[in-house]
Amino acid sequence: MERRNIALIAGSVVVLGGAAVAAVPALFGDRIVAMVASNLGAQLDTKVHVSGGGVSLLADFPRLSVRLKDLQIAAAPPFEDSMLATVGVLDVHVAPLALFRGRVDVRGLVVRDAVFLATVNQDGATSWAGLGGPVDEPAGAAAAEGGVSFSIKDVVLERVAVQYDDLSEGAHFAVSSIDLRADVEDDRAHTRVAVDGRMSGVSVETGGVSWLAGATVGAAGS
Repeated sequence: MERRNIALIAGSVVVLGGAAVAAVPALFGDRIVAMVASNLGAQLDTKVHVSGGGVSLLADFPRLSVRLKDLQIAAAPPFEDSMLATVGVLDVHVAPLALFRGRVDVRGLVVRDAVFLATVNQDGATSWAGLGGPVDEPAGAAAAEGGVSFSIKDVVLERVAVQYDDLSEGAHFAVSSIDLRADVEDDRAHTRVAVDGRMSGVSVETGGVSWLAGATVGAAGS
């Protein structure tokens, strides 16, 4: 009888714990998504809009999964009426316990159905100028001063388009679709990146001369 009671209590604890794990993201998911979008906008110093998303502890347990849908990042002045990036789906998988050690440990990053646009106008102004604030701080300085350090392991890009136009130099570069996976291994002594995928619809033009038009290029190596 005692064993049965113990089993019932243990089962109840497991059920309640699972319910709590499922309930917390459901109750606070929208707030977390809004906070992530707000912080991203603050870090980039530009307008960031997210139409929806969610948070889950069960989708990739024990990792915390954050999904942003229809992410839009505005370009810098004088290009503020256009988008620097639009992302259909952005999935980020982080190790929750690392946050308590002052680390943002991204175990997985997935970008789907995205378009990234970079432009230089006739006056030499760039659409990304000033985004992210000053860049003269030495790498790793924040971590050395007790700030938050950052690492990333797996990156997946699916149907990601990139376009770069330099109107001052007459240069154009475009990729209609990037599909690849990058695995990053970082043991602090060195970092190894293994990449496998391809880029399709690659076009390159400079000075009125077309060097590539709709080409497919493999991306593999480490």
